Amino acid sequence: MSKGQAKQFKSDRYSAKDDTDELELITDKLALDLRKSIRQLEIFPILSEAWFQMAETFVRIASISEMESKLPAAKKDATLWETEEQALRFILEDGKLNLCLRCLVDFKQQQIASRKSLNGPMMEYTTECDKFEKSIGSIMRNAWQHVEALQTTDLPALLLHIHDVLTATLEMPEYISSLIKKGDLYYRQEILIFYYLNGIFKHMEDVREHRVMPIVRE
Repeated sequence: MSKGQAKQFKSDRYSAKDDTDELELITDKLALDLRKSIRQLEIFPILSEAWFQMAETFVRIASISEMESKLPAAKKDATLWETEEQALRFILEDGKLNLCLRCLVDFKQQQIASRKSLNGPMMEYTTECDKFEKSIGSIMRNAWQHVEALQTTDLPALLLHIHDVLTATLEMPEYISSLIKKGDLYYRQEILIFYYLNGIFKHMEDVREHRVMPIVRE
């Protein structure tokens, strides 16, 4: 190797190191921003300004969670700590999982009431409500595929939510049919609750049957 080639090789090596360091800084900053957003999650009045802002936060978290769930490390039966699912880990570590569940339950109860009455402010903000339902639902679906998330979940609240959504689905077949015709059902609770049930029953041994079956029987 000539002196010129050696000099160029050394320059390229330092350039590559600088690029790697810069990428790590960007990754760390994104992680800090993500964690800050998750720590700011709270239970806000539905359709309030703070709630609208939180809905946008859920859209960003869901996008990250969906991407991370498809990474190679997110292998079947891996613990949450063995995967690259950083968004879900932050939600668990910061104690926000059951808060997200509470937000989802409160939202769906009001949405069902609005659909039945064909009235209420939710009918005026369908785009924002769709964003909220689909994003938080996606996050919860990914979370409840991991036993660590299920073990810290308020299972009675989750199972009651599943029951309420199923009941409302049977009571409003015309509305569900309209969503099917529009191809707009997949990320809604009427579908995602079956993923939630799959996660529960897949990890029944670990979440303990006595925490689930008495509620299911009721």
